[in-house]
Order: sequence, then structure tokens, then C-alpha cells
Amino acid sequence: MTASPTSPDSHLAEGASSLPKSVQQYFETANAGDYEQTSALFAEDGQLVPPFEQPIVGRDAIAHYLTAEAIGMDFTPLKYEAVGSEEGPEEDSEESASDLSTTSQPCSAKHSPAQHWLVRGKVKTPLFVVNVAWEFDLNEAQEISSVKVKLLAKLNELLRLRS
Repeated sequence: MTASPTSPDSHLAEGASSLPKSVQQYFETANAGDYEQTSALFAEDGQLVPPFEQPIVGRDAIAHYLTAEAIGMDFTPLKYEAVGSEEGPEEDSEESASDLSTTSQPCSAKHSPAQHWLVRGKVKTPLFVVNVAWEFDLNEAQEISSVKVKLLAKLNELLRLRS
């Protein structure tokens, strides 16, 4: 996929095409600031679990939360892997993760009706950039059941952000 730097999907490299469509669209719509569309990707009772906060449950609540909290943020997925397939979870290693900055083959986990995907990347805010992991759970309809967002910064890095 070739995308201009300003297009909503410019953050998704060629290797991202093997990510489920709902996960790809999560990043595309969030980066475009279309939080209503982002929330529509969730199951009716889907939840967004931001770092250090209680889960945000339901499409309307997720859209409201993103509108209030995500403006000005840029979400960049860099690596991903399918985990918890029917054969059991894959090892969490650099070798098992597909790198979105290359055109490598997509991860080889079998697609089960419900899926769990781990995406690692960066979030750029108006004040700082932080490494993040998104844990996506998809239901049988490929809607997002939950997204758990984890900061991958060390405690001293987080404390520097407060000052």
C-alpha cells in the first residue's frame, strides 16, 4: 500500500494488510479523528481500557472518551502478532511478531472465529511520544470486544512526563 503522509492509513505499512480489517480501521479512523467511526468498530458492549483508567464500555461512551482524550494524538502501529489461537498462545518473541516497517510475510497464526491480537507501536501526543501496546480481542463477527492500551515506558520515564 502506498499512502501519502497525510492520508489516514499512512501509518499502516504493507505488512499490516494481514491484520484484521477492524484493527486496521481502528488506527485509520482514530488517526483521522473520526472517533464515531472508531467506536462503531466495537461490539455493542465493547470496551476500551486506557492506561490507569477504568474500562470505557459501549460505543457511545468510547466515542465520547476518544473525542475528549485522543484529539491531537497520532497512533502508529509498528509490530503485531496474533496470540491465543486454538493451538495455544504464541511465544512473545521478536521472531514471532511481524514488523509493520517491512514487507515481511504476515504472522502465521491461524484465524479463529474469535481472535486476540497484540500490536506494538508509538503514540505521539502534543507533548511527548510513548511506546504503547494495544491488546485487541475480536469477537466472531470481527468486531472489537476490547482494546487494552498499555504504556511500555519505564516508571522513571513516566514520572518525567508529569513535570
